Amino acid sequence: PKISDHLLKVFPPEDLGSSVCLAFAALPEDHSQQLHSVKLKSICDLVECQLFTVPESRKHLLPMFVSMLKIYFNARLERKLCTNILSNILNVLFREYLQGLDISFDLEVIVMTVLETFLQTLLTLDHRSPVSGQLVSCLVTLLRQMQDKHCRLLLSSLPERKSLRDLVFRMLTVFRVLVKQDIYPKDWMVMRMVTNNAVLLATQYLAQCLSSNFLLKQDFDSMNRGSFHRMSELWASYFTIAVSFLTQPCLQVENFSEAKRGKILERYGDMRVQMGYEILSMWQNLEEHKVHFVPGMVKHFLEMTLVPENELRKATLPIFIDMMECEQKNRGNFKQVESELINNLDILISENKGDDEYKQLFNTMEYLSNELTNKVQLEPSWHESGMAFIQSVTCLLE
Repeated sequence: PKISDHLLKVFPPEDLGSSVCLAFAALPEDHSQQLHSVKLKSICDLVECQLFTVPESRKHLLPMFVSMLKIYFNARLERKLCTNILSNILNVLFREYLQGLDISFDLEVIVMTVLETFLQTLLTLDHRSPVSGQLVSCLVTLLRQMQDKHCRLLLSSLPERKSLRDLVFRMLTVFRVLVKQDIYPKDWMVMRMVTNNAVLLATQYLAQCLSSNFLLKQDFDSMNRGSFHRMSELWASYFTIAVSFLTQPCLQVENFSEAKRGKILERYGDMRVQMGYEILSMWQNLEEHKVHFVPGMVKHFLEMTLVPENELRKATLPIFIDMMECEQKNRGNFKQVESELINNLDILISENKGDDEYKQLFNTMEYLSNELTNKVQLEPSWHESGMAFIQSVTCLLE
């Protein structure tokens, strides 16, 4: 690495990059811990050299570097050093991205070679590990730079639906970690918002993948218990992670100062509303399969109505009537939805929520009661279940 910049003055970049790869390939595969470290430190130094910034030489170096990182990550060796190398590679590419240079090929190499291993490594790490935060930053940087074609290439490269399903599930699980666990200190608001924006965009792409590939009739055939369980788990995972995303404290912008709130909304928009409409769209995409998520999703959708954002709340409330209609059509009543709603409303009320949350709950119950009153009048089949629910809601309101 120390003489590579001087060698660039003598040899063509492509030849020099190829020669470096041959030198690494000549090293024995089964070697000592000391040689592991020396080899990785050499790669780390090369990434910081001019040789790596020249496209002609990087097209040889990058595939070899990320292939070696994949081996070490899989073996759980030298994670700190491997993470530093990956971070440095992405930083180089990000600087070029900001300069308007084409890094599409480089991103394709990283995504196709090491992304799955990268995700698996994140899932096996304790989030308190000093490596964890840096790995998350790497993932966020990669997600921000990825284009649609990289996502399509990755998903189309998987030979069978099982592999695709496993990848989608693994990505959703990583996003759950990012949303649920405090990866960053509480005052790192910029990094939290950048991460949330990357998760939002990636989740939107995964939503397209789910709708395009995992809505076949046989996927939800209850006679095929294995397939039914896996598909139900996959879709339920999407919904629960999406709801957790929009209810996380750092996105409740009304709790910030006016200046801070204005900056966030100007830069990213209200990400709660964007994710909320994704959820509503995905719920409608389920069509006849909705019944498999009734009443299981009641609690999660109810949490959405507590978000103090009027547009989102108005759009969410009709889901509960849709759930009732779904259960009424398939089971002749909606007792399960009723029971789940009443129980969760009762729990939320007993948790002694603040005035704003209590007002939202009150409005939710009042809305449902009014809608069901109209249903009972228009559709006789709803009379028995509808009146029972109205009576239960009335008791809670009192």
